[in-house]
Amino acid sequence: MSMPTLPEPAEPVVENPGFRDLDPNGVIEQPFWERYNTRLEMPVSVAIAAIMFLVAIAALVYLARPQTSDKISPPMHFLGGEDDAGDGSPDGGGADLASGKQVSAADLAKPLNDVQLNDVKKEIREKLDLGGDIEIPDSQAEILGRLNDDIRNKLLGAKPGTGGKTGGNANGGTGPGGAGASSTYARGLRWIMKFETTTGQDYINQISGIGGVILVPVPPERKVLILFKNLRNPQGAPATDADINTYANLIRFGEGNRDTVQSVGEALKLNFKPAEFYVYFPAELEEKLASLERNYGNKTPEQIRSTTFKVVIRGGSYDFIVTDQKTR
Repeated sequence: MSMPTLPEPAEPVVENPGFRDLDPNGVIEQPFWERYNTRLEMPVSVAIAAIMFLVAIAALVYLARPQTSDKISPPMHFLGGEDDAGDGSPDGGGADLASGKQVSAADLAKPLNDVQLNDVKKEIREKLDLGGDIEIPDSQAEILGRLNDDIRNKLLGAKPGTGGKTGGNANGGTGPGGAGASSTYARGLRWIMKFETTTGQDYINQISGIGGVILVPVPPERKVLILFKNLRNPQGAPATDADINTYANLIRFGEGNRDTVQSVGEALKLNFKPAEFYVYFPAELEEKLASLERNYGNKTPEQIRSTTFKVVIRGGSYDFIVTDQKTR
């Protein structure tokens, strides 16, 4: 019986391999793209690499750019003291609330020359009974010097307060908060308050949070002061003589920085462009700051040239720390 003849095996059909690689043994390998693209590994890895490269470039550009404070951190604003050296005058004019006429930038600025500054300092020193060793910063003399004479006299001519036995003065004070370097007026001249704010409204919120009120002189004559008592819901009204007399006995800080004043004026919805404003704080806050000042370097008020306070947030409320103190 003969065995059946098996059919010859069919020759394998070889597909056109296209561009294929050969291994050292001459065996045709799978194309590179097919080998690494069965689950889209190739396009995904390329895309990730490209994104990582772009992120690295962006990080280098960001780190190499100039570090401007308005983008990196909130700008710092100052009230009172020698650091309060703002320009004072806005870019453009505004409407005088009392007369309705337009006010030019030059009218708003009204810069005082050296003679005028010295005259204002002399007036401040005499009316407040300040000793000759108490410095009056040019910035504060500038702001007070722009006021109408009658308004300035009212602010500087407050009735003697009932200052306690502070600063080693056993007889009490002849002015608000004490006498000499311990008086409310002297403290307002040497104390510097720093606020880190992002907007004019943020600035107002912080002033409100520590119990302050704002008085805004109406340019150009500055014969009228607009008082904002409730800064949580600002509704300004012309300050009366009684208002001025009340706040003149409290610690006062003047703000004359042009950009800061303009941003606060916009937040208060003023229908004129202010060139400066004043902030008054309650007596309790003054005593707290006085205690912080004494405890910081164990110096007497007479030994201190300036004390800088910074407003901070603790437990959801505003507080103060002393950041710097310069002695005489």
